[in-house]
Amino acid sequence: MVGVLALGSLTACNFDSAVEHNDKVVAIVDKATTTYDAYGKFATETELSELDAIEQKRKETLETEKTYLAELGALKPYNSDDTDLIDAGKEYVQTSIDVLENEEKALLALWANEEISEEEFETQQKELIDAINEKLDTAGDMFDKKQEQFAKDHGYEVEE
Repeated sequence: MVGVLALGSLTACNFDSAVEHNDKVVAIVDKATTTYDAYGKFATETELSELDAIEQKRKETLETEKTYLAELGALKPYNSDDTDLIDAGKEYVQTSIDVLENEEKALLALWANEEISEEEFETQQKELIDAINEKLDTAGDMFDKKQEQFAKDHGYEVEE
């Protein structure tokens, strides 16, 4: 999720449209990222004795992420049929939703489990956190590549 650098020889109308389309998609993806990151920060900074508050925040974040998915779904395709960037944004946000529904929920259940050994707790927690990071990193990398390809196809470059 990076800015754009104007290059190429497209007409102003087409160029502006491609950049505007990019900016609309990226703005929604950035909101989704910020929302998810805020949940992650809240979950890691909140005492485990406040699991109900973390679960409530997870549910709120999940619902907010779903609204971002709907926002992406409401965007019009570029040039009436190019949905590649929108689809990449939707895949990215859907990954966040899936992680919130699965790994994050499992992590909270693990934190609530008082009958597990410390060693098993540490092992399972590490596995869940690694899975979360891998899925989100992969989704972010995929979106970045699709954004770069969209820019290349339409005569501009994204800035790092």
